Amino acid sequence: MILNDKYRFVFVHIPKTAGTSVRNALAALDGRNTEAVAQTKHETPMEFFAHFDERTGSSANLEDIKSYRFVCFLGHPVDRFVSLHRYLVTTHRHVYPQVPR
Repeated sequence: MILNDKYRFVFVHIPKTAGTSVRNALAALDGRNTEAVAQTKHETPMEFFAHFDERTGSSANLEDIKSYRFVCFLGHPVDRFVSLHRYLVTTHRHVYPQVPR
């Protein structure tokens, strides 16, 4: 997840939709707020809001952040499944041995 105060947006990273590439590109923009999004790679907006106070120590900016644009990229469900399957088989076979080849 990327929170940018200058451009007032939150990028929500959805797994297997080129989110890492998008996140890397958006990370270079000025205004990135790293304090509020620590350890939030695949967090939902509701989880983000629930943990906002403990990460930042204040809920003062939370209402303002709720007015930011939330953006994400979606993939076709079948393409996401195929990508996830390929990922599990090639890099996590030892963790998920039950995934068929």
